[in-house]
Amino acid sequence: MIGREEPDYYTIEYTWETADRELDFRMTALNQLATRAEPGDWGKQSVVLLNYQYLLQHDIQYFESNDEVLFNEINDWQQSDCGYRPRSSQGPIVLNEPKFINWTRLVDSLGLIYKMSGRSHTVYPDLDMIEHSIRFAVEDIGDDGRISIEDYLDWLNQNLLLIELTSDGTVPAPFARVLYTLVRNGAIRIVEHGDAGAISLDRIPSHSDIDREANTLEVIG
Repeated sequence: MIGREEPDYYTIEYTWETADRELDFRMTALNQLATRAEPGDWGKQSVVLLNYQYLLQHDIQYFESNDEVLFNEINDWQQSDCGYRPRSSQGPIVLNEPKFINWTRLVDSLGLIYKMSGRSHTVYPDLDMIEHSIRFAVEDIGDDGRISIEDYLDWLNQNLLLIELTSDGTVPAPFARVLYTLVRNGAIRIVEHGDAGAISLDRIPSHSDIDREANTLEVIG
């Protein structure tokens, strides 16, 4: 949240305003990370979003912050699949238990996970953050209160979170749950619109405001 222009430092203005200053801070912090998380030219702190992307893409809805198997798998995935190989003056940086615990505290404060008890956490991005992100994405690149799911995920990748459809074209379950809750709360509909193919939401119940061949998010109100 602080930039530098030699020899001085300066504060960064909030990227968006939601009337909730804490939410504004969280979203701006994530935006600063996302705009520097470019495949092939990863920013120094891209690990924050890459760790979270792994949990989303691999349908890990619950985890413990000292799970050695998990953070080793994440480390291997980042190096082999993402080409993310951070280094310090002492050599390669490897994801280990202290780093993963610190990461867990950070993303908890940013509203991406929730602590259940002890070291146990659930993967569930803040509902208000996702609702506002849909509205901002619609304002940026949507049309008539709607945005295709694929365009919205592209917007998220550029502005907030790293997330992709699964290999069979499905929204990963941890994120699909949030979209379903927004539908249930009356904030959005998920509808069929235009010529784009249908996008499934993994393991969510049916709902009257989710079309069978849905491919688009529609803001209500």
